[in-house]
Amino acid sequence: MIELNEEQISKIKEGFFIPSKPEILTQIQKVIISDEPKVSVLADIIAKDIGLASAIFKTINSPVFGFNRKISNIKQAVMFLGLTKVEAIITCLLLKDAFKGESCISLERFWDNSNDVANAMLHVGQHVKAKVPLETLYTVGLFHDCGVAAMSIKYSDYKDILTESNNSHSESLVDIEDRNYKTNHACVGFHIATTWHLPKEICELILNHHALDFLQASDCDMVSYAYVTLKAAENMVESINRHRTIYDWSFIKEECLQLLGITDSDYDDSTKDFVENLN
Repeated sequence: MIELNEEQISKIKEGFFIPSKPEILTQIQKVIISDEPKVSVLADIIAKDIGLASAIFKTINSPVFGFNRKISNIKQAVMFLGLTKVEAIITCLLLKDAFKGESCISLERFWDNSNDVANAMLHVGQHVKAKVPLETLYTVGLFHDCGVAAMSIKYSDYKDILTESNNSHSESLVDIEDRNYKTNHACVGFHIATTWHLPKEICELILNHHALDFLQASDCDMVSYAYVTLKAAENMVESINRHRTIYDWSFIKEECLQLLGITDSDYDDSTKDFVENLN
């Protein structure tokens, strides 16, 4: 299990482009944490931003949430989704929009992959009836690799590091990053998540999402469940899109499936179901 000291955080803060938390997100979070949060006030803030309103409508009218009729009123959408889901959706959208600058990889493709992982987490979480809020799974799925975006903007040769990782059977991506840059995307992602005031548990999971001993070290059931759901989802997307398994899977597969309460066969069936949903 990984923990960062102040010196490491300071180096990341100085050396990387860390997008500032948008003012509109601060406004939204103030409404949500107030003693008596008002849906109408939150809906008014969202309605003023076409991009945010569109994202809310796209989410609530997707098959994932299963409403029988199309929702076209922003206040209704906020009421049906709930304040925490709305906050998660908006936070993730703003994060994607916040990354500016020349990158050595396609950020559009990167965020598409993160979105696939987020949706796979929802799929796995629903399938096994995990006791983790769906908005937490969605946020983890989209944010877990956000450090990759920052690394790809800072280092012009980072694409080569990703290629090396894809071809390696003996080192994980964070191992290769540490060897070349003395830091890694999990540490950078942790700093981004804390800067954007994500819940402490999500920040901790982002920092440790490649830590193979995380399940043994974690003392929070919800975080452990989110971790195994993430690894199952990452591997699901990797097997569908690139016909291979993620590096971590061979080490933690048994623990993940055991905690999720499913067999190999169940997992394969769930993967097939997810492919059908994507199609």
